[in-house]
Amino acid sequence: MTDPDSTSRAADHRRRLRALLAGGLVCGLGAAMTLAAWSDDIWVNGQFRAGQFNVQGSASTTSTHTWGEYSTQGNSAPLAFSSVVPTIVSPGTSYYAPFSLAIDSTKADFNGQVRVSEYLGTGDPALRSKLTWSATVVPGPGNCTEAGYLAGTALVPSAQGPATDTLQPVSPASGTVTLDKTLNTTATTPKTVCFKVTVASQGSGDDPSTNPYGTGSAGLVWHFTATSV
Repeated sequence: MTDPDSTSRAADHRRRLRALLAGGLVCGLGAAMTLAAWSDDIWVNGQFRAGQFNVQGSASTTSTHTWGEYSTQGNSAPLAFSSVVPTIVSPGTSYYAPFSLAIDSTKADFNGQVRVSEYLGTGDPALRSKLTWSATVVPGPGNCTEAGYLAGTALVPSAQGPATDTLQPVSPASGTVTLDKTLNTTATTPKTVCFKVTVASQGSGDDPSTNPYGTGSAGLVWHFTATSV
């Protein structure tokens, strides 16, 4: 004979087991439906190349230029100063010479700013002591005349000198010539600096027979400094 109490207890046990299994299934289904966060990747990089920059010069008196480096004092460009006899100067006279600047078209990653930073004198000290100079920026070599100089944009407006035989700074400091990297040897007109060198006038007590201006030649050397911008 079956015990009614034990039968009832067995039925309750089965119901609880089904309830637990059902609960487990519900919990299992809930865990399966939980989504993880999306993931994605982004990569960035920077690559670099050293920019190139080189300023060249030309002492041509025309718009046809032969460009050179002239990167040392010993390899300075010889300027063509205006004079009937280029190597002979007269007291109280001014002489003019152009020097053009451009950015090398093969190394034109930057624009440039150029200034006359320093200068020195060479040769006969007596004649050298009689020389002063200044400079303006003119449209082209053909404009480097007395009239063109006066119409130009001041670069070194204050007369400099007399020059010593060692480098001395331009004072007050030179202005700057701005070179566009598109204004290079294959493009439009470069910038031209017009130098003016003046020989001091003869003093009232100067006797030409005593050679107050010396007996030898003298020269000036200018140092341009170019900075990429």
